[in-house]
Amino acid sequence: DVVYVVSADTVASWAEAELMDLRMSYVWLPNINDVSTMTMTVNGETAYQFNVTRTVNEEKSTEESTSYDLTVTTVDGDTVDYENYQDLYQAALSLAVLSTDQAEYDSNTVSLEIRYEYFDGSDPDVITYCAVNGQEQRCAALLNGSYSGLVRRSDVETLTEKLEKVYQNQAIE
Repeated sequence: DVVYVVSADTVASWAEAELMDLRMSYVWLPNINDVSTMTMTVNGETAYQFNVTRTVNEEKSTEESTSYDLTVTTVDGDTVDYENYQDLYQAALSLAVLSTDQAEYDSNTVSLEIRYEYFDGSDPDVITYCAVNGQEQRCAALLNGSYSGLVRRSDVETLTEKLEKVYQNQAIE
């Protein structure tokens, strides 16, 4: 039997890690190439739907993997530049979970709901951001109805502002 002796400071980073240090700090990360429809509903009222069609890119595809070109349209049939959609998509994914501590939230007060539908026909995934009781600066993030943690309300509001621009096919910063 071999026994190794190491100093505590060489293993402290993982031996003393907290839960938030070890877990993914995002609610959900669906691949943009897998999502056929992304619907974002603001305050339970206004829905913005992005429909995606994909076409095989023969030049970039190989026998092992297929590459697609994506075309994005709104529910009204207006085209959205892929770069604008991609920036919004990235912004939606980047809402970071700050804490997994349990919080009291109102599931009837939804600031933003994001619904992802997939090309393969699998069940849609729904992320819901709800008001948190007693914490004006936080929203509870739920994935398919299960609590994921707390996010900044200002990040949700910033995403909502970007959404409006992209839906009108404007670039966001």
